[in-house]
Amino acid sequence: MGEDVTVATHDVYDPKTDTWTSATPMPSSRDHAGISVVDGKVYLFGGRTGDSDSLVSLNEIYDPTTDKWSSAAPMPTALSSGAYAQYHGLLFMAGGECKTKDGVRATFDDNEAYDPKTNTWRRLAALPSARHGFAAAAVGSTLYVLGGSTECGSGGKLDDNLAFTLP
Repeated sequence: MGEDVTVATHDVYDPKTDTWTSATPMPSSRDHAGISVVDGKVYLFGGRTGDSDSLVSLNEIYDPTTDKWSSAAPMPTALSSGAYAQYHGLLFMAGGECKTKDGVRATFDDNEAYDPKTNTWRRLAALPSARHGFAAAAVGSTLYVLGGSTECGSGGKLDDNLAFTLP
C-alpha cells in the first residue's frame, strides 16, 4: 500500500494475555487522527482518509462493552497531524497539516476542544505559530505544546515549549 491509503482495521490489545483480537472496524478509515479514552470509551477525531489533502472533521466514539462505533459532533475544522491531549475534562486538538489556501499548502494554527459531556466543540485562542507533527501533554493545571514543524512535511522544525492554561 502507498502512503495515500488508509485502513479501517481495528485491533484491540489485552496486556494481561498479551494477545490481539479484531474488533468492529472503524466507520471511516483514516490516519493522523487524535485519540483519547474518556469514561471507558475511545474517541477518534480528525485525521485524513488518504493523501495529506483529505482532511476530515469526523468525531467517532468506540464503546468496547458493545463493540460498536457511534458518531459525535464533528470538529469545527478538519484537522490532521495535530497534537491532542486531555485537559480539564476536554479533548484538545491543535495545529495540523496540510490545508491549501490560495494555492499554497500550509500548516494550521487552530486550537479546538471537545467536551464529551455536552458533545460540543469550541474554538480557543490560536497557536502563536502554525505547526504539525508535535506533541501535547497536560501536567497539573497546564497544557504543554512541544515542538513540531511549520511546513507541510518536515521542514521548519520548532524546538519551543508552549504553556496553555484555561481560566
